[in-house]
Amino acid sequence: MSNVGASPGIIPHLTETERRALLLVSQAYRPAALEAEGDGSSAKERRALLFEDFGASKKKRSLAASAANHVSADQAVGAAALTSWMGQGDDEGGEGGEAHEDATDVALAEGRRQLLPPFDAAATDVALAYEVRSMVGEAERGSLRRQAAALKEEAKGGDWVEALKARGWPACAVAALAKAVSSSDSEALADGLLLRHLLALHLKEPKRFGGALREEADALGMPADVLGCLLNKFGVAQDRGGWRLTKQGCDKLALHALVLALHVGRFTVRTAILSKDLEMPPPAVATLLRQVGARITADKSGDGHVATLSAPLVFPGRRRKRG
Repeated sequence: MSNVGASPGIIPHLTETERRALLLVSQAYRPAALEAEGDGSSAKERRALLFEDFGASKKKRSLAASAANHVSADQAVGAAALTSWMGQGDDEGGEGGEAHEDATDVALAEGRRQLLPPFDAAATDVALAYEVRSMVGEAERGSLRRQAAALKEEAKGGDWVEALKARGWPACAVAALAKAVSSSDSEALADGLLLRHLLALHLKEPKRFGGALREEADALGMPADVLGCLLNKFGVAQDRGGWRLTKQGCDKLALHALVLALHVGRFTVRTAILSKDLEMPPPAVATLLRQVGARITADKSGDGHVATLSAPLVFPGRRRKRG
């Protein structure tokens, strides 16, 4: 470590007063700011440590408030993190509390941008609120359209949608495919198949994928290029090859699947169906649906609940504790 008395400039970006204070105690006391000199700490971090050692109480409170105000977007990423933060009350009193609240809201907004498909919260047409067809590229959508044609051919004129039900395909995806078949909409067919593949990927165990992508894709019943695109979007590449789905990746995947399910369901879907298809408890599914901007209401038939997406999008805010 450098000799403290050698130069008052060993910690960059300090004021002259701070440098003098540092030199005065250098022979008798080794503060935390100096211990941090060689450990890769930034100038801002060393400055904060210096004030921690020598600063007045007011300055220390100011630095503490500044630290509380720093909320990174990484902290807000993950559906569990979002829903947890929504439930946090803002009971911080005194200096910095209001700034911390603002920073948290900014981080939540950034986290939402990272978790959800691209969206326009101000769109007045609900069909344009989410860019659902940007979840995969045009080449992958072409593969989905070809897969739909192959499935129809495989059924040899029979009811291929019923055949998919017999395979255990998720109900929301099968319903979307049935609607697409009746309207002869090839893009809707691609959407329905993509929804099925998102759900299959979400339920896959274990959450690790080897380097033999085509074998993995065949086992999951989806085109290899579609699986590769989804793993690049939701997975983490491993040093020794392959991919892994983390908890954060699974959360992001579930949110994308819910947005697509609402889209193919013409913006209304029963929560019980989604709960079964995702293999998640209904309250957990309802919470995630609210995070994508859906409203949960009781079914008019009195049987369960429905989720409805409307425009402009309204995302839930954080609940405040009542004083």
